[in-house]
Amino acid sequence: MLPGAPWLCWGIPIIGAMLTPLMAKVHPKVRDYGSVLFSFVGFLFAASMIPNVFAGNVPYQSGILYISVPILISSVEIVE
Repeated sequence: MLPGAPWLCWGIPIIGAMLTPLMAKVHPKVRDYGSVLFSFVGFLFAASMIPNVFAGNVPYQSGILYISVPILISSVEIVE
């Protein structure tokens, strides 16, 4: 798992959504490609957590500003 992945997989697209109006002022293509890029980077952080979920390392805890905030990544159990 990449460092801070549980936070960044949803934080990066939110930052991209906030920057979209600024990117639109530069050029419409910058806005379009920027939106896709921010979403793709969020996907990469989410995908980096898949091996940990299947390995059973589900609870992840991260400290922000000396406050411990747990994030639960739900695991999927495959029954045959």
